[in-house]
Amino acid sequence: MDMDSNEQQRIIKYLDGEMDDVEIGMFKNDLNTNNNLKKSFESLNIARLTVQMAGLQQTVARVMSHEKKRGINSPSQKHIRTGQLIKFVLAAAACAALVVIGVNRYKETQLTPASLYNEAYTPFDASGSRGAGDIGDSVTIAFREKKFDKVITLYQQVKNPTATAKIIAGSAYLQLSDLQNAESTFSSLINQGLTNTSPYRDDAKYYLALTLLKENSFERAAGLMEEIRRNPANPYSVKFTIDFIGRVKQLK
Repeated sequence: MDMDSNEQQRIIKYLDGEMDDVEIGMFKNDLNTNNNLKKSFESLNIARLTVQMAGLQQTVARVMSHEKKRGINSPSQKHIRTGQLIKFVLAAAACAALVVIGVNRYKETQLTPASLYNEAYTPFDASGSRGAGDIGDSVTIAFREKKFDKVITLYQQVKNPTATAKIIAGSAYLQLSDLQNAESTFSSLINQGLTNTSPYRDDAKYYLALTLLKENSFERAAGLMEEIRRNPANPYSVKFTIDFIGRVKQLK
């Protein structure tokens, strides 16, 4: 399947973890709506894996060739000795194990905070309000327009920011990679939810976990992700699977 150079570069940039948060959101949206892009993405990802697996495929071919020479697959052979069959099965099993190991090693080579962040990240949707009734304010409008510096400037002028303003400001800090302020803003929103019903507490936990991942606080990130995973009422629980959290724990 043919793909244009711009499409290919976007896919490679995503796979290499070189996109910013805005680009990731746009790319994921395009993947969901553009079948050609999705097929190109899958093909290129498989191609990368195939290159990594080439050495393993040669090993499998050598084993199969060896067994064929021994007569295992010869039509003229009427009986296959049990010992030969067992040896062939063991060889096939060994090849399968090598493939699994190869896939795992491939995953390990691609294991970076950026790649895991890109895999789990979904941009905050400011298209609707959940409680404060301030969806039309200037902070929200600036966020929708992706003017994140303006979001922060306006937010800092608010004396008593609402929960909506906080989640939007925290998301803007995260977009700007101001991780310290992103962490404190999300944490404040979570703590606020302990005494008051906050419509954004689940969102804040999700984005705080990603903030911790991005700032290389892997143990804390994995702990919070596990808490989210174990709470099926949290809409982000599906984002953090056991496998995903396991990969976060492998980061050093």
